[in-house]
Amino acid sequence: MIPLFLDLRTGKTARGDDMSVFWWTEGNGSCDCNRAIAFGESHGAGKHTCLGTKRYVAIDVEETAKDRNEEALTKEQVLTAMNAEYGV
Repeated sequence: MIPLFLDLRTGKTARGDDMSVFWWTEGNGSCDCNRAIAFGESHGAGKHTCLGTKRYVAIDVEETAKDRNEEALTKEQVLTAMNAEYGV
């Protein structure tokens, strides 16, 4: 699944990497730390402070052949799960 993110601060969009639904909804991709990478931002290796869930929201997802949507969620359900901690 390839997500399209919106940066709430700048209004820019960027595509994330092709990862599983779990990774984007409950794993490392569920917060700004790894979503920032899609925008070319790095917060430095070895830093262990989470950036939280404030800036990068998912606005679309593209299913792929590698998609591991084990729960057979709809696009709307995936977007809701990806943004659950963002308050949007």
